[in-house]
Amino acid sequence: MSYIDTAIKGTNESTNLETTNKNIGNLAFSLIWSGSAATALTETLSNINNKLNIELSKLSSFFTALQQLNKYKQNKEQISSLKFKLMCIPNDEEHSGERAALQRQISELEQENSILKAQIESIFSQITPLGISTSLIGHNVEFNYITGIDELLTRYDYYLSDAEKQAGLGLLYQLKNGSRLDTYYNQVDANGNVIEGSGYQYITNILNTIKNTYSGREAAVNTALVLLKLASDKGVKLDYKHQGTNSNPYVSTQYVMNGVDCNPWTAYCVDKGTPTRFQWRPVGDFKAVGTAIAYENWSQAQPGDVMVSSGHVGLIIENDPANNRFVVAEARGSGQGIVLNYRTYSELGKGGYSIQDMTNVYNGTENTDRRVFENVKDSYMATL
Repeated sequence: MSYIDTAIKGTNESTNLETTNKNIGNLAFSLIWSGSAATALTETLSNINNKLNIELSKLSSFFTALQQLNKYKQNKEQISSLKFKLMCIPNDEEHSGERAALQRQISELEQENSILKAQIESIFSQITPLGISTSLIGHNVEFNYITGIDELLTRYDYYLSDAEKQAGLGLLYQLKNGSRLDTYYNQVDANGNVIEGSGYQYITNILNTIKNTYSGREAAVNTALVLLKLASDKGVKLDYKHQGTNSNPYVSTQYVMNGVDCNPWTAYCVDKGTPTRFQWRPVGDFKAVGTAIAYENWSQAQPGDVMVSSGHVGLIIENDPANNRFVVAEARGSGQGIVLNYRTYSELGKGGYSIQDMTNVYNGTENTDRRVFENVKDSYMATL
């Protein structure tokens, strides 16, 4: 359920309580009592009214917080979009005015969100003791994306009906396979000649900016989102190429540009969020990285965690507990490439998937060197 849906539900409940409150008031005036019975009834009705007024106050505060939360999330998405635009504009004198205008917009939105966040937290701090959860201001809201998830999801059509697919909705069926993503970003000189390597340098600069600006989960997820957006903006697939078991321990950007399968793709994105280096490993071995999250706790998984089975692995981009599903960036074969996709908890559970909490990988406390990993793999596999 979205924030606004929850807010509407809260408003309806508030209206019902208000009606109940009025009915109780009418009852007090319509009944004729005398002596101690009248006193007892008056006290009882007064207590009920007080409790209902508290509930009405809670719901009113909750509704206000949800409205502010919705605005906060919209601002976050706009900030992410503006940051991505800023990253794609050359940092030179010719573009200084354009960059300054974007920076002002980002600053204004961030200032507005700082105020909204303080207001939301204040409301939640008051109503939490009365039983209302603060989980809505968790990582799903705080996470810093530099390109919109919703925008990218509309470009792929796994969740569309057959009729919608036949109507040509979703970009997946329109995307073409390319040789290497960076070739589509090659620049030309004054004579119209392609400057070899300029596209690769352009994409590398963006990915390095992500690495330098963000850390941990944010860097890993933003790497995946930006690569997917760069590809779909050019109308091409981020290519899939099966690499078998021959990948080098470290997955290079050039390697990803040329097409990868599920495990080097996931390893590359995770590596962008680690303070040391994250080495590629065979698919099933991802189950020995991080900490497995019990199925009943999958709602607690965070962006940057990993879904893995014995034959497939992907990066969790977003968790949607209200709908019991994840948004995942994963390699889906040569016909589809690497895409953003919905995966339900039940689908993954039935498919034998594990969800790995990668906190210790991102904070650098877990050794991600594959050579060290190989030494402990046998003892881990014996526990399965």
